[in-house]
Amino acid sequence: MSTSTASNNTSDNTIAVGTNTVIVLQTHHSLKLTSHNYPAWRVQMNALFIGYDLTGYIDGTTKCPPETDPNFNFWTRQDQLILHAIITSVDPSIITALGNVKTSQQAWEVLQKMFANKTRARIMHLKERLSRFNKGASHVAEYLNSVKAIADELAIINSPLDDIDLIIHTLNGFGSEYREITTAIRTRENPISFDNLHDLLTDFETYLKRDEINNDNPSLESIATANAAFKGKQPY
Repeated sequence: MSTSTASNNTSDNTIAVGTNTVIVLQTHHSLKLTSHNYPAWRVQMNALFIGYDLTGYIDGTTKCPPETDPNFNFWTRQDQLILHAIITSVDPSIITALGNVKTSQQAWEVLQKMFANKTRARIMHLKERLSRFNKGASHVAEYLNSVKAIADELAIINSPLDDIDLIIHTLNGFGSEYREITTAIRTRENPISFDNLHDLLTDFETYLKRDEINNDNPSLESIATANAAFKGKQPY
């Protein structure tokens, strides 16, 4: 009597194949790949593959064994489940590009070729945008969050800024009213983290607003002093 090489599900996301267990990757709630979000999608999928120790399938280091090898069936089923996870995580408009792929590695490489050039163009765009970015009329927190968002996207597409460059770009975006604090930060002996920079600049913004309020609404004592001084002056 023959026995099947596959058994019933051992859990919600694993299937026994002989003495091995294949993993079913769930991507129902994941970010769908579009023509605009490849870097974020790639980070998401890499995290999934690393978490399940399956990166060897998409980078080619986990080779397909010969058909005579007892592990051939296991490798094939696991690879097809990874391929299925990739296909279900892309937008329908992109699925047609994967129509002829046979393995998860082929699918991964096709998508990389489709979007790699766009990623390089995106790096140039983001760096240029960061070099021209300034605070303007925005609040400090809003400006800093925008700068950090650009830096985070550069990190996602494997072109991260080091801490010093990030601080320099950030300080360059402030106007003359922040010259006192930005000069102090530039000339300090020890480097400052972006989090500490955020705290210092938001505190300085509060100081500027408080000083502006005091100038717009002088105290009664200041008004009385000014009136007395005016009365004591002789007209021209």
